[in-house]
Amino acid sequence: MELGIKDIRKFNPQYHQDGTLVWKKIGVKIGENRVRQKAKFNFIEIDQIKPNDFKTKIDKSILLKSREIYGETHEMIPVFLNWNFELIGGFEQYALAKELDLKKIPFLKKGETKKKSNKNKGKKRTVKAFDGEDFKVSIKKEKKIRQTKQMVSKLKLNLKMLSPKKFLVLDNSGNCVIGSPKNGTSLNAIRKKLGLMIEEKKNKSKQNK
Repeated sequence: MELGIKDIRKFNPQYHQDGTLVWKKIGVKIGENRVRQKAKFNFIEIDQIKPNDFKTKIDKSILLKSREIYGETHEMIPVFLNWNFELIGGFEQYALAKELDLKKIPFLKKGETKKKSNKNKGKKRTVKAFDGEDFKVSIKKEKKIRQTKQMVSKLKLNLKMLSPKKFLVLDNSGNCVIGSPKNGTSLNAIRKKLGLMIEEKKNKSKQNK
């Protein structure tokens, strides 16, 4: 993953939820049988975008580089919009599109719509702790727990929840692999450690081929 402005013919642009533009290289292997393809984007009429005070957020060096890249590729980097079509990222791309008098521009949209966000707000789901006790957690937390369980399964380990804030990773013999047996550790700490373990496993697999 890289920041800055890249050649859109060689890298796919993406946005973090905070509006940071990042790039992922096209043509690299992203799975056992998958290679990252060049992304396709939807277009929006530029008059539909609500730019707000975008001019105060423009980075002149990024705008300059964006002009240069567009001159070579004739492809616009997408802007980033929220559910209400407000501009929350890609301010330099919007400015460039206005300079070029473009009528439409590619865009990426922030994950949740207002309707979905309001619908999920305050909702809880039940998850079961190690001792069988049921806990109510947010939909977002429940999803994170499910994703973490998928991560531990790749390593043939088990995720045990002590409480909504404390977890353990155990091997099949019940030995603690991550976290304190008594107090556990946070889900974020576990996910970080699991990520390193999965990456290490991949590297060893490559070396053995």
